[in-house]
Amino acid sequence: MGIVTSSPTTASPTLSPTTAATIAPTLPPVIECPNTGKDRWGVCGCFEADVDADNDGFIDCASDFVFHENGASVHEAIEICELEGGYLPGPSEYAAAVYFLDTFHTGWEFLMLDAKNKQSSGNAWFRQDGEAFPPDHAWAVGEPRDFTSLGDPNARCTMFQKGWGLVTVPCRDLEGSFVCRFTNKLDFRNDPKKYVAARRDCKGDNGRLAEAPTGLRLYNISSAAVEDFGATSGEYFWIGAKNRCKGDGAVWGDTD
Repeated sequence: MGIVTSSPTTASPTLSPTTAATIAPTLPPVIECPNTGKDRWGVCGCFEADVDADNDGFIDCASDFVFHENGASVHEAIEICELEGGYLPGPSEYAAAVYFLDTFHTGWEFLMLDAKNKQSSGNAWFRQDGEAFPPDHAWAVGEPRDFTSLGDPNARCTMFQKGWGLVTVPCRDLEGSFVCRFTNKLDFRNDPKKYVAARRDCKGDNGRLAEAPTGLRLYNISSAAVEDFGATSGEYFWIGAKNRCKGDGAVWGDTD
């Protein structure tokens, strides 16, 4: 079970290697409750078929982020994410990079991000789809360098590096792990029910209780409940998770 929270206030990231900080979102707590516990609200997620049929909510439509450890260029990363139905995140979503690098203990020290300067002058950076980033990024002196094509030898792309923060490097030299982000379908239910009834309610609509295989996923669910569906900050809601193993190494999922 999760608790809905309002969005945390965090400082804007800085790109200067000497002052960069890695700031992760404040995650809401997960509380284990008996199936016969107090009636709670619920959040239904994944109204599409579970592609791999394992119902684990991680590598299918219920996942906010999917981590790719294998090295790839920025071109390859963008293409892979798009083929999977998602997109390569930009610097404004850098908290995901912090979480995955710290969690998966990958050999890579950075994640690639979708950012390049497509103007002949100025510091306006854009996503691959042309959408401009919010004005909340402090670039280091001399960055970004201007370019019009990723094939330009002076072209610079963006990455998140552990211990440094957001930095830009020559696109031709950039290769590493990456994260694909997916747009989720969530439906907040403010009709309190017992846990089993909440699961049944979601499944009756060809969905399932929104799952939280990662702390970041739980944060995104709780934020959506407050910001998109008007939930009250501090209220509890069910999430689709139960312990299928005993002792350490428990596997969580909304399956019978």
